[in-house]
Amino acid sequence: MKYGLLIRAGFWFNSTSLRDWPLLMCCLSLPAFPLGAFSVEQLAFRNVITDAVATCLHIILTTAVIVYPVLVILMCDSAVVSGFLLMFIACIVWLKLVSFAHTNHDIRQLTISGKKVDNAPSTDDMDSLQAPTLGSLVYFMMAPTLCYQVCF
Repeated sequence: MKYGLLIRAGFWFNSTSLRDWPLLMCCLSLPAFPLGAFSVEQLAFRNVITDAVATCLHIILTTAVIVYPVLVILMCDSAVVSGFLLMFIACIVWLKLVSFAHTNHDIRQLTISGKKVDNAPSTDDMDSLQAPTLGSLVYFMMAPTLCYQVCF
């Protein structure tokens, strides 16, 4: 109080923190973004969309996964702890989506070129480089890693 700095407990956690339903709903809707990224990859592997379009869609999805929670937090005027937890989860989803997009882009490039690259699978394993499955995406989103791999 003497220096004008007063930190109240309500700043970090208050009685309305448990009633931050919009933040909870935002957190529960975050899995829609990995499903969107999965759909983009399925379309790209089937050559329905070009690689450039897939990259643009991934940029839109990864931007939205960060902007959407920020907008919800600002509109709800939530407590710091609730907003921090939501942004922490959103950042993890963002990092995982970036890894997912980069890895699948590289896999698409390998299957298109068919060239032998250092540390790439052998030509016998090139057939195993295919579109990601929903099961592999779900496992990756639940696994405590930020690096997507074709098979874990």
